[in-house]
Amino acid sequence: MLRPGDWLVMDYPSGSPSADRARLVSRFAYEPPTLLMGAGATEELGAELIESGIDSVLVVCNRSIGELDPVIDPVCAGLGERCAGVFSEVTGDKRLTTAWAAAQTADKLGAEGILGLGAGSALDVATVTAALVDHDCSFESVHETLLATGRVPFKRPPRPLVTIPTTLAGAELSQGAGINAKRTEDSFFPGGISDPSLCPVITVYDAELVAHTPTQILRGSTMNGFNKGIEALYSPSATPVTDATAMRGLSILMTWLPTLTKTEPSIAELDAILEGNMLVQFGGSRPGTTSLSVIHAFGHGLRDNAGVQQGIAHAIITPHVLRSLFEQAPCRRATIAKALGVTEDSVVDAVKTLRDELGLPTRLRSIEGLEQHMLLDIAEDTLADGLMANCPVGVDLELDDMLEILERAW
Repeated sequence: MLRPGDWLVMDYPSGSPSADRARLVSRFAYEPPTLLMGAGATEELGAELIESGIDSVLVVCNRSIGELDPVIDPVCAGLGERCAGVFSEVTGDKRLTTAWAAAQTADKLGAEGILGLGAGSALDVATVTAALVDHDCSFESVHETLLATGRVPFKRPPRPLVTIPTTLAGAELSQGAGINAKRTEDSFFPGGISDPSLCPVITVYDAELVAHTPTQILRGSTMNGFNKGIEALYSPSATPVTDATAMRGLSILMTWLPTLTKTEPSIAELDAILEGNMLVQFGGSRPGTTSLSVIHAFGHGLRDNAGVQQGIAHAIITPHVLRSLFEQAPCRRATIAKALGVTEDSVVDAVKTLRDELGLPTRLRSIEGLEQHMLLDIAEDTLADGLMANCPVGVDLELDDMLEILERAW
C-alpha cells in the first residue's frame, strides 16, 4: 500500500513542473514561525511578543554578540521591558553545560521564552535551553540520558523560542538542534534534540544586524544554508511547496551571494541574501521528516571527527557528493539546474564556481588538524549518520563510496 511520501517511476509530460519527479504522493504539514523580514525588523520584536502572548524572553548569544553594541542594543531596545536579561556565554562547541546554565538563568529571571541570537551555535544552544527551562530532572540525569541515547530529554511543552540569525548557516527555522556532552576530560559526545514543539514561534531576518557580522564569517557560513536548498530538491521528502521555495531561494542566492566578496555589502544586498536563505530552509525541518541528506551527513562526520566548521565542510565536500550522486541516479538534476540557472551538465561546476567566487577552501588537506588517515573514520561515521536514511531515490552509498568522495575532496 502506498503511503504519503512513497516514490514511483512515472512519466510526466516533458517540460511539466513534475517532469523529473518520481513521487506519486507527497505530504506537507508545517507550522512555520511568524517571519519578520526586512532591515530594521528588530524594532517590531516587542509588538510581536505581545501578539504571541510572551511576556518576557532571555536573550541567548555568544560573548562577541553580547558585547557588540550595534547588534545587542537594537535587540534589547526592540524587546523593551520584555527583555528579561542577556546570557552571553555560548561558545562554538555548543556544550550541554552552557544550555543548562542558560536554562537556570531563565528560571531565575522568570523568562517565559528564549531568544537565540547569532550564528548556528547560539541558535542551537537556545533551542536546547528552551527545552531545559523548568526541567524536573537533574543535570546529571540529562547528561547521562544524552550520552546513552544521543538525545536530550525534555518536558513538553518547551518554552517559546524566538530566533534571530546573524550568519547564513540556516539554523533558525529548524525544529531540532545539536548539542555536545562531555564524555571524557578531552572529548565530547555529539547529541541533539528534535521535536515539532521546538520550532520557533518568531524568526527575525534583519539585514541591519547581519551587516555587523564580518563578511569572512558570512562567506564561511554560506554553503551550509545554500545546501539546504540543494537537498530540499533531491530529498525523498520533497514536495511541490518545498520545490517552489527552494528553487526561488537558490535562484536568489546564486544572484546575490557573490556580493559577499565586497568588504561591506549593502543592506539591500544582505536583505536579498537573507530572503534567499529563508526560502531554501522553509518547510525543510517539519514534523516527521527533514530534507537534510548526504551533504549534511558529511558535514557532521567532518565536524565530529576533525572539528571542521560546517560551512567550510560543505564548501569542500559538496561538488564531490553531487558528482557521486549523479553517477548513481538522476537526483532531480534538471530541477536543481533550473534553480541554479545552468544546464544539467553544469550543476557541479556551478556550485564549484560559486564556492570559488566566495574564496572558500577547496580541499580537505588544507584544513588544519585533519590528516588523511582520519578519512576512514569520517566515512564510517558519515555512513552511520541518521540523515543517510534520507538519500535520494536510486542512490545506494556504501563505505567505499563514502571514502571515495572524501578521497576526491582530499
